[in-house]
Amino acid sequence: MRKLWKGALAVMLSLALIASVASARGDQDIDETFEKKSLVRVNTVSSDCIVKKGQSEEIRVELTASYRPADCFEPEIKQRENSLMISEDYDCSCNGDAVWTITVPEGTRIRFSSASGDFEMEGLKAKVNAETASGSITIRDADGNLDIESASGDAWISDCSGELSVSTASGDVILNNLSGEVEINTASGDIEAKGITGLISLDAASGDIEIENSRGEFNVGVASGDVDASGVILEEESCFGTASGTVVVELEESAASDLEISSASGKAVLNYGGNPIKGTFEFIARVDRGRITSPVDFDDEETFYRHDREYHRKSFTKGNDTPRIAISTASGRATLKLK
Repeated sequence: MRKLWKGALAVMLSLALIASVASARGDQDIDETFEKKSLVRVNTVSSDCIVKKGQSEEIRVELTASYRPADCFEPEIKQRENSLMISEDYDCSCNGDAVWTITVPEGTRIRFSSASGDFEMEGLKAKVNAETASGSITIRDADGNLDIESASGDAWISDCSGELSVSTASGDVILNNLSGEVEINTASGDIEAKGITGLISLDAASGDIEIENSRGEFNVGVASGDVDASGVILEEESCFGTASGTVVVELEESAASDLEISSASGKAVLNYGGNPIKGTFEFIARVDRGRITSPVDFDDEETFYRHDREYHRKSFTKGNDTPRIAISTASGRATLKLK
């Protein structure tokens, strides 16, 4: 009997110790459901947020949190007639992490903001606004209006359609299999775009841009960096340019629309990928610093002045006058390759 009593006492002490440790650590779990709302707003400091598409008309909110000291973190959930608001109250001495998992009906508008928390969403058709200072943003299999901003976090967007706008200060942007209107702006991050279809606007101040197997209307520009585009199909008038770097564009099909490729102080290269040459091709380069290279003989050559600098202009036409293809550089090489 004494052995049984000692064993029971040991179990009770162990459970008490576990409870005491959990209390000191500040473990918190929430699992609540709410009626359908048109808007879910989430504001976190460092907590991550995962948004999923649900099968019911209810909103489910789950939280797993662990912080020290126990009372330094306080989750808050408030609801109004058409919105659900999730936020956090932190003590500056908090040490730990938390994850919000929110399951919503199709069409629920999502607004997320965080200082350092990550945001992840999958399988939802909705309007989404996501902002973070240093957290990353991942969106998969979504349809709607997606508006994303990040200071130093990266953004991964894949298998989405609709309108996408991404702005980062120093984070990279990785895009895969998108259709619709895509507008990306980075200050010092790189942009990778694969399998994009539609109106494509990519702008990087001091990063590189890489494009693969994409089609549509392109407006691509870099201030200080390279542009490398391959497997491109032009469906509307397009331009690819950099102020300081190299631009290389390889076409999957013969250009059906006007195209401009330019570099102020680097190479500007168009590779026709073995496709038939047709249209009017114009090459421009500075006389003293630039060079023009083409496997096709020119029909016309001249020099002209721009900002007190002398430039070569050379051109040829194959078949129709259109489309018009312009390849220019100031102090690099303007080059046409047949394949």
